[in-house]
Amino acid sequence: MYKSNLIISDLSGIGKVALLPMISIASVAGLELSILPTTILSSHTGGFPNVYIDDYSDGMDAFLNQWMGLDMEFNSIITSYFKNPEQIERIKDFITSEQAKNAKLIVDPVMADNGKLYRGFTNEHVKSLRILCGRANLIIPNFSEANLLTASNYDEAKASEKEIMTLIKKLKSLGSKSVIISGIAQEKKIIIAYYDEKKDDYGLIHTDRIGDKFFGTGDMFTSVVASCFLQDVDLKSSIKLASEWINTCLKHSIELNNKENRNKIFGISYEKYLGELAQKINELKNNKEIYNER
Repeated sequence: MYKSNLIISDLSGIGKVALLPMISIASVAGLELSILPTTILSSHTGGFPNVYIDDYSDGMDAFLNQWMGLDMEFNSIITSYFKNPEQIERIKDFITSEQAKNAKLIVDPVMADNGKLYRGFTNEHVKSLRILCGRANLIIPNFSEANLLTASNYDEAKASEKEIMTLIKKLKSLGSKSVIISGIAQEKKIIIAYYDEKKDDYGLIHTDRIGDKFFGTGDMFTSVVASCFLQDVDLKSSIKLASEWINTCLKHSIELNNKENRNKIFGISYEKYLGELAQKINELKNNKEIYNER
C-alpha cells in the first residue's frame, strides 16, 4: 500500500510562506509527501498589493473525495492555515477515514499574531482549532494562539517563565500529547517552550532574536520540528536544530537583502542551506541525543 505524509496549508505563488517552504524542508528531511491546499494566493498578504485569493474549500472537498477511494494511507497529517472553520470540520471528519485513521496528527493552529486574530477570523475558528488540537500528537501554536486556545491573557513581552510553563500545561490539558509554544519574543531573545510526552519532560529553550520579523519563519519551524518528530527525534533536539538552522537562514537573508536591495517581504532565503539541514536531520535520526549532549 502506498503511504505518504500530508501537509495541509495555503499556497502562495510569491513569498516563501506556508506550503512552499514546508514542502522543501519536509522533502529534504526524507518524508514522502502529499499536499492539500486550503487557499491559493498570488502572493502572501504581508505587504504585497492586489493579492488574488482563492478560497479552495470546494477543491479540498474534491481532493479528499478522490483520496478516500484510493488504496493508500497517510503516516501523518500536518495542518497549518485554514481559511474558515468549515475546512477544519472537514479535516476532523477526514482523520477518521480509512486513509487517515492511523496517521499521527501535528497541528500548527495558524490564526493569530501580535495578540490578535487574523482579519476575518472569529471565535468559531478558535473553537474548531481547539477541538482539532485536542486530537493531536503534537501542537505548535505561537504565543498569541496559545492564549486564544486556552482563553488566557498573558503578555508575551513580559511573561515570566512560570507563566509560560502554566500556559504549556493549559495547552496540554486540551488533549494533545506533546506541545510546543514557538517564538516567544522577549527583548533580544526568543523563548521556545515545550512538553515532550514521550519523555514526560517540560522545558524552555532560549535562542537569539535575529533582525525584524520575517514572514514564513513559523512555517519553517513547524516543518523542521514535524519532520524530526515523525522520525522519532526528541522535541528538545528538534527545537534546537530548527532554531539554529532558521537563524542561519535569517542572517544570510539579511546580508542578501542589504547587498542586493532585496525587499524582505519576498521571504527568507533558505535554499542554500537545505543540504546542511538534511545532513543534520540525518545525524539526529542516527544519534537522537546529539543536541542533548551540548
